[in-house]
Amino acid sequence: MHLAGLYSEEEAEDRALSAFYAAYVQGMLTRENEVVMLAQRLLSQEVPYEAASVLESAFKEDRLTANEKNLKLLAQAYTMSKDYDDAINAWRRTAKAGEDGDNYYRLAQSLANEDRHEEAVDAFKDALKLDVKSVPDVHFWLGVSLMQMGQWDNATRAFREASKDDDQRMKKSCRQYIRYIASEKRRERELKKMLET
Repeated sequence: MHLAGLYSEEEAEDRALSAFYAAYVQGMLTRENEVVMLAQRLLSQEVPYEAASVLESAFKEDRLTANEKNLKLLAQAYTMSKDYDDAINAWRRTAKAGEDGDNYYRLAQSLANEDRHEEAVDAFKDALKLDVKSVPDVHFWLGVSLMQMGQWDNATRAFREASKDDDQRMKKSCRQYIRYIASEKRRERELKKMLET
């Protein structure tokens, strides 16, 4: 442990991580903050799957409290490792552990990335009920998921809400989606009319 600290001071992060990980493998990391620090170091060195494994083991062995902060670290590790199913489960646990709309937003994004739009819509709506940092972004991505489900009117409403933001790129993207939805609705009406005749 002391060796890992010395390496950190000398900015030899790779050696510090190696020493820290060796201490973990030998069972020397017994305190919660040590496990969290190891996981954070693994993430900073872009070894997210190993970080997730360390955290999961610590949760299972009751060496790590399943609080919002620790669960969020786990969710971030799975997200970075592109293990999307486990990321979704971890974001779901994180969202339930605290009343933070941003956790629901991250859950919704993970679900949408896996084309689970119905679940994503629910999570986006949960994010909007709570305190979320970027309300326009949540509305925008809610609109995208609703659009993927063919819920044109609801998607249009979501894009209109998102377009209230001051960001000109956001406004432009929302206008483009609203125009696209209008053309899709028109195309569907024309197709329906053709089939009826």
